Amino acid sequence: MRLEDGTEPELPGWIARPFGIFRGTDAGPGYHGCHLYTLAHLPSLRLVATFRTARHCKALASELARLWVRWGGGEPTEDSAPLIERHRREDV
Repeated sequence: MRLEDGTEPELPGWIARPFGIFRGTDAGPGYHGCHLYTLAHLPSLRLVATFRTARHCKALASELARLWVRWGGGEPTEDSAPLIERHRREDV
């Protein structure tokens, strides 16, 4: 995945293809106990969203996977931003 500074580091985390979760934000990896987790789409190296818990990342990944399966496994042409925003609102 690409961080905001343009680097593509290997970060420890969890992988359930096509998604991965790591502790930290688009600024870089976090420290143990930082309570920020980022969901990444691995094929595109795109950071999808950052949440306070890994559970929220997993929930969004699950919904995105169901949506994307309907589009043959690729990223859908329909906008997934409303789905991502709903998960961000629920994260507060």
